[in-house]
Amino acid sequence: MKKEKILIEGMHCSSCALLIEGNLKKIDGISSCSVNFLEKSAFIEYNPEILNLGEIVKKIESYGYKVSKTSLSEEIYIKKLKNKFIFSLIFSIPLLYLSMGHHFGLPMPEIFHKYNSFIQFLLTLPILFIGIDFFKNGILNLFKTKSATMDTLISLGVSSAFLFSFYNTFFQKGDVYYEISGVLITIILLGRYIEEIAKGKTSEAIKKLMQLKVDKARLIKEGMEIEVSYEEIKEGDILIVKPGERIPIDGEVIEGSSFLDESMVTGESLPVEKFKGERVIGGTINLNGILKIRAERVGKDTIFFQILKLLEGAQGQKPPIQRIADKVASIFVPVVLIFSALAFIFWFFKTGNFGFSLKIFVSVLIISCPCALGLATPIAVKVGMGRGAREGVLFKNATSLQYLKDVEVFIFDKTGTLTEGKLEISKVFPAEGYKEEEVLFFSFLLSKNSSHPYSEAISKEGKKRGFEPFILEEFEEVPGKGLKGLYEGKGLFLGNENFLKENGFEINFLKEGAVLYLIFENKFAGAIAFKDKLKKEAKEVIKSLKKMGKEIYILTGDNEKTAREVASELEIENIFFRVLPEDKLKIVKNLREKGKKVCFVGDGINDAPSLEASNIGIALGSGKDIALEAGDIILVKNDLRDILKAIKI
Repeated sequence: MKKEKILIEGMHCSSCALLIEGNLKKIDGISSCSVNFLEKSAFIEYNPEILNLGEIVKKIESYGYKVSKTSLSEEIYIKKLKNKFIFSLIFSIPLLYLSMGHHFGLPMPEIFHKYNSFIQFLLTLPILFIGIDFFKNGILNLFKTKSATMDTLISLGVSSAFLFSFYNTFFQKGDVYYEISGVLITIILLGRYIEEIAKGKTSEAIKKLMQLKVDKARLIKEGMEIEVSYEEIKEGDILIVKPGERIPIDGEVIEGSSFLDESMVTGESLPVEKFKGERVIGGTINLNGILKIRAERVGKDTIFFQILKLLEGAQGQKPPIQRIADKVASIFVPVVLIFSALAFIFWFFKTGNFGFSLKIFVSVLIISCPCALGLATPIAVKVGMGRGAREGVLFKNATSLQYLKDVEVFIFDKTGTLTEGKLEISKVFPAEGYKEEEVLFFSFLLSKNSSHPYSEAISKEGKKRGFEPFILEEFEEVPGKGLKGLYEGKGLFLGNENFLKENGFEINFLKEGAVLYLIFENKFAGAIAFKDKLKKEAKEVIKSLKKMGKEIYILTGDNEKTAREVASELEIENIFFRVLPEDKLKIVKNLREKGKKVCFVGDGINDAPSLEASNIGIALGSGKDIALEAGDIILVKNDLRDILKAIKI
């Protein structure tokens, strides 16, 4: 199967989109089709072995619409509508004066009295010419596709009033209703002009993102600094970014330091310091220093383009409520036509007044145009997603936008979701004959050679205390178990209980939770306990969700003691500990089988099965490596408070 996005000109309302979508879905070889009236585009999945893109384009154009290679810019389209409205208004004002002025006792020159109908006819012609698209889309498509649209209602009403007036002007010498035709087109053009302005405002998020794209970059090649276009940058290239310039790609700082404005990704206004080894995101602004960067993600692989693609795709989708509105709109038009005809027949037989009955016919047709039905929901979706993007909340699909508010159960992964995911030392237990400082120092000598989270926590504490990083005579790391080395000829061991047992040591001092034990000179020297710090906003978010009446669960692979400590601090009763990814998945499925609407909140990678199995999955992104494939909603800033923002949106 092949996917294509086709740009379509000439759609004036949601019925146009429904007409194209409905007819394309009937074509053999097209497996799915979604026509977006707001974006003026169609997302089509088709089998290239059965039909080609050219055939699809011909089909769309046979319905009376035009396929374009590039989208007409919003500003140009809005300007065209504005000019059409002003042009028709210039003719509508005198037309209204001639047709209605005498009702209000307004002065009317004799010549206008004498040739009133003929002058109204002349004034109406240019307005009809301006509104020619209504007739093309409304009446011609009725014969081509046998489907009625909003434009069908408008064109039938306008043409009925015009043809009746034309007959009475040149043949019958009776009442005329040109103002119905002319003024109606003017009012509808004004309505569509206002709609386009509203639609234009909803695209601000994508527009702002596009402004962040860098066109040029400074590349280091053979010791020379050369300027290249964005498209020429390749993975592994070395780039220089000077103060005031935007970072062109996602990469790693290999030289220099500076403060970056990352507000476009994190939403935080405070600059972030970057130095050697730190990762940077394309589109962010270098504020003061010169940075040398190695390109890691380029082109469509950068976070910038992933977010852009995500936004465009999501805004092209329809939520379930929109599908209901579309269904109603598709049967609404023919029903309105029937009722208009019945109203005309009833009043004609009751009064015998053809002109009055025609007014009733036209009124029912025009007043019944369900434009809001087809416009309100897609605009709400687009505004919601745009607002979300500006707040750092990315809705991957329109369904999550509609149903998040209905979720009854929120399940949180613990590590990296409710907690920082960064261990810190909670307590040191020195054995008899040792001081806390000594236990930390010996542990630091081993840990400074390791990148394990426990080791990083000890190294951080050691640097804070100003320990000298003496070089060990011997060092070995046993993955998942511990560290051992030789310091001034004396043996050092740091690890879990099993690691020490394997090396012939028995520990009588055992603690639950995340604990490492230290052996020095073949004697137990002490233990270090660790804790994962709660995120500062976690309590506030859990409290707010409870106020909304939501059930809260914690699922963690951690031990019981650690899990209960976190649950107690957050006042959460539902706790599952020592659970594997498959266990988490079972819990989510069990809750759903009980009829609960479930939202799983996780880091977006390890929790992917649970995120997928829940009604709605919320994945936290660090802003450096967003797991765009996991979850229905991405929290770019890694801030749990954005869950509350997402619910409000």
